[in-house]
Amino acid sequence: MEKKKENMWDAESRTYSLMTLMEINGTNKQLDALPLEVNDIVLDCGCGPGRVAIQAAKRVKKVICLDNSEGMLSECR
Repeated sequence: MEKKKENMWDAESRTYSLMTLMEINGTNKQLDALPLEVNDIVLDCGCGPGRVAIQAAKRVKKVICLDNSEGMLSECR
């Protein structure tokens, strides 16, 4: 049986999640530049711990998050 290769991003997910908290103001400034509307659905590919997704979810109807790291998705949730 082949051993599952460890995803390097899983090991870093907590650190990136903490960084997300420090970047809220910058993230909101970036989102201010987008023409987002209340009924929009946003697809965040490579969402990581949700830096953009969490703030976008406060502005739109729905955010769909994709990432290949279970650790990052866990932090995003």
